[in-house]
This record gives sequence, structure tokens and C-alpha cells, in this order.
Amino acid sequence: MRIGRGEVVKLCAFLGRDLTDEAIDHVVEMSTFKSMKTNPKANYKDLVETNHYKTETMRKGIAGDWKNVFTVAQNEHFVNVFKEKMNNLPLTCLWEIKE
Repeated sequence: MRIGRGEVVKLCAFLGRDLTDEAIDHVVEMSTFKSMKTNPKANYKDLVETNHYKTETMRKGIAGDWKNVFTVAQNEHFVNVFKEKMNNLPLTCLWEIKE
């Protein structure tokens, strides 16, 4: 999934900022997975190399792939912490995409 120009323009309008076409193109390019994966400011690469993290912190997500990453216990823990920390926010999260 890639962020498009339209999303950047909407975000700029929401934030009350006016960017040039060149700046918008730069935001779109820098927000690609490929760019973020190679940008140490976006992917915590330095922390990975100093063993703060044992694996890469950037994964190209696939909807529902959490089932192949989390154990049942880890998923239950995540759900409980998420509910506890986010219970006051008016958000609805879609955890699975039904085909």
C-alpha cells in the first residue's frame, strides 16, 4: 500500500499547511515502504544494530499476518493492553479483513 498525493494534500489541508508540488512529491516518495526501510530515522536500524531489537523493526505488513507472528498468548496480551490503554478513544479497529 502506498500513500498517494491525494492523501498528502488532505493531510496538509487538515494541518493548515500549504506545500509545493515538489514537497508533496517528496513526502509521497519518502513514505514508501522501500524508502522507510532504508531510512534509519524511520526504521530504528541503529537500535537493531546495537541489539536493542533482535530483529528488523520494519516489516511489510500483510493483512491478517499477525496470526503467523503472535502466539495465542501474545495476541490475548496485546488485545488486553490495547483495550486498557485505548478505551477512551473513539476509534474502531478492523483486525481482520473478510474476503
